[in-house]
Amino acid sequence: MKTVCAPLFLLLLVVNLSVPVAARGDDYYIAYYDSNTAPQDRLALVTDFAQRGAGSEFWDHVLSDLHGRRVYAAGGNEELLNQKILGIVLAQYSPDKPSSRLDDIFTIARTATNVDLKTMAVYALRSADYKVAHDWVADTLFMLAMAPGDDPAGNAQVAAACIATLYHATVPLADSALMMAASESNWFPDSVRERASAVIAMRAEGR
Repeated sequence: MKTVCAPLFLLLLVVNLSVPVAARGDDYYIAYYDSNTAPQDRLALVTDFAQRGAGSEFWDHVLSDLHGRRVYAAGGNEELLNQKILGIVLAQYSPDKPSSRLDDIFTIARTATNVDLKTMAVYALRSADYKVAHDWVADTLFMLAMAPGDDPAGNAQVAAACIATLYHATVPLADSALMMAASESNWFPDSVRERASAVIAMRAEGR
């Protein structure tokens, strides 16, 4: 009997782990995330869950946890791992998969000192018609176009994210900020200016 049960148990375990996220529901994955508190373990989990297509409820839960601990403004090895987790979370949001925690994302976009996190947060602000945040994005693009600052590559990266986020924005400043970004009078690399020009054209066509 034992020789039969052991392989059967292993088979059930493999089948259990292979069940898609959608079939389980995000509650299961939230509980699994909460039961693993080490940042290294959580990084492995969210990487796996991103590949499995976890839903916005799960990502909003992780975002709330990390935002509550302000990991995007902290230092140290543990916080660097948490920032990697946050970056994966922010990458999950899009206009087709919006977050219910846009205020948290907006705070990260405004206050993150890590350029990659700031960039991902700005991209995540595309996920809704969030006028207050889009006003800030347009104003930020204006300021970035004025000078390269101490980190030209990082500032160009954030500028590209601002341009993408303004694609669907309805705020009055959006068009003028995009025109500024497309102008050859600014310091932006050609790739950023070309992206701004493409977004201006698409907005004009009403896409």
